[in-house]
Amino acid sequence: VGKFHVRLRKPTLSDATPDFERLRSALQLTRNIGDLTIDYAILKKLPDILREADWDVTVTVWNNSRIIAVEPGDTTRRLFGFAVDIGTSKVVGHLVDLTTGKTVSTSYIENPQLAYGADIITRIAFAMEGETNLQTLQKIILEGINKVLTEACAKAKVDPHQVYETVLVGNTAMHHLCLGIQPKYTALSPYAPAVKSSLNLLTRELEVKMNSNGVTSFLPNIAGFVGADALADVVATAFYRLRKISMLIDIGTNTEVFVGNF
Repeated sequence: VGKFHVRLRKPTLSDATPDFERLRSALQLTRNIGDLTIDYAILKKLPDILREADWDVTVTVWNNSRIIAVEPGDTTRRLFGFAVDIGTSKVVGHLVDLTTGKTVSTSYIENPQLAYGADIITRIAFAMEGETNLQTLQKIILEGINKVLTEACAKAKVDPHQVYETVLVGNTAMHHLCLGIQPKYTALSPYAPAVKSSLNLLTRELEVKMNSNGVTSFLPNIAGFVGADALADVVATAFYRLRKISMLIDIGTNTEVFVGNF
């Protein structure tokens, strides 16, 4: 996620370039950003935002490809992301200032799904009993994530609207339950998950209480019982860059072991 402050030329009779194209051209010329799309919800409000701000705005861009926010004035110093580990027993969140890369606050709660089973298999069995049960498990984990996010923002005195991306990790079952995907096949041979690749969803699709046009991302899973949380360990420790043969161990409800080098 990046923020870019731009001042636009006002339209005239001799230059009636549409608002979005005017904004996109300014970003491409001054910030060397490639072709951009814009979130539909932003596009609907764009004409009023530009004129009320007197054509002086800050644009938030996700992945150098999509405009996810346009705000009056220079707000480039208020750019936050949220990293969440959805553990089987705890949900832990780190609020990060994306302009510095530093964590500004943390918060955690007991995973509310504990009421439906202390272990993964019990929760999967509960979800297998019907769609209502699956929806219940999804609803309460999203409520838990929102509680952690709200608490972390309050500690740092950050408006949740200034959180533009949330990155979630968890084991494969927690990943599926958070997304409302039936996890039963991860517990049945040959233990195939529904999806392995990374996912990038609009915030409003999961109702995470951050910027409503932001992005909620999931890191890739590895296998049926080895999820994005293990991959996050590898990324966070830079294990994949080590020249010497090394070992990385994640001791959680499950234990994952990585051995290797660059």
